[in-house]
Amino acid sequence: MKKYLARIFLFFIITVFSFASGILIAEIKIRTAGKSSATISVSHDNALRDANIVLKIKPASVSTSEIISEDIPRVAGETDIQDDASAAEETPENITRVTGATDTRDDIFAPEKTSEYSPAVAKAIDTQNAKNKNSFSFAVLGDTQAFEDIPYTGNLQKAVNSIESQNVDFVLTVGDLIFRCLETNVCQKSYNNWKNTLSALLPKTYEVVGNHDRGGGTLADDVWQKEFGNLPSNGTPALLKQVYSFDYQNSHFVVLDSEKPHASEISNEERDWLEKDLSAHPKAHTFVFYHRPAFETSTHGEGNCLDANSNERDKFWKILADHNVTAVFNGHEHIFTRKKIGNIYQFVIGNTDAPLQYDPDSKLSDYSYKGHFYAITTVSGRKVNVSLYSVDGKLINSFDFS
Repeated sequence: MKKYLARIFLFFIITVFSFASGILIAEIKIRTAGKSSATISVSHDNALRDANIVLKIKPASVSTSEIISEDIPRVAGETDIQDDASAAEETPENITRVTGATDTRDDIFAPEKTSEYSPAVAKAIDTQNAKNKNSFSFAVLGDTQAFEDIPYTGNLQKAVNSIESQNVDFVLTVGDLIFRCLETNVCQKSYNNWKNTLSALLPKTYEVVGNHDRGGGTLADDVWQKEFGNLPSNGTPALLKQVYSFDYQNSHFVVLDSEKPHASEISNEERDWLEKDLSAHPKAHTFVFYHRPAFETSTHGEGNCLDANSNERDKFWKILADHNVTAVFNGHEHIFTRKKIGNIYQFVIGNTDAPLQYDPDSKLSDYSYKGHFYAITTVSGRKVNVSLYSVDGKLINSFDFS
């Protein structure tokens, strides 16, 4: 018996050494007194991060179960090895492969869709029934471009789970959904991962484009329009699916593009469309969404917001003021801030799953917070509440206005 144990010990010494070096193909045969034999084969390749372990037993007059109970200490919960002839004839098809974990994003997210572009999902907002409601709520997701990063934080997933539990009517984003969009297939894969993460919220989510989403220019625009082909098409032709509007109960919602044709600017074409749209949809409340804030509130640096061209910014803001816009919602600055400019509230909701790289400037806002979060806005008649939550669902701040 000592001789057999010595062989086993030698085998495992070889195994440990070989695993450390990266590649192992080893086999050892152990014969019992009853002429049963066990063959243990191990193959391992660090480059593939796979390990195969095969145990083959050849039957003899002494059963395998007797050998285990007599010579090897029993491990609690262990399943007996079947002592039959089929074990000796085991083929690769019925060997279970043990695959090691990999540091790829593919293991985190659901399988991507196989079509060239994901099919559009109709928005699940029941605007007809909404007319009969006394109040409603919508969530706002901040920048999420780090949601695929390794190590994986899960901040977007946490926010989605928390929002689902609060039963909001719909969701809006403020741009920078993904890290970059420079190549069609890479961009498409990231959007698929993002949409899979949103899960049940996706059909009632309205997306806003950010600077990270259109890093590839025209290529990025083409992917956006196909990936989010279910968004309203009532905006300008040059900004299809990137500029649009819709009504919900007593409120009008407008989505703009602060990245095209020039970054940090709401273009003349957009402003012309905006003025006509607001004139045609007078509501108790109007909420406007676009990525870069009109007025900076962080240490991001001058010129990263619409103040890069203050004259154009002021023309845009005058249109909002002339049409009694209730509030605007932005991202880009990876913080939360609230600031009242004239009669309009600017809410920067800039970080659901993005780097913590900028700090609030207390002189530039009425309230600020740094972390990972989302917001829920509740409308009750003329009253509006904006509540800030951590991605785990903890209430951080609540603000009422009318």
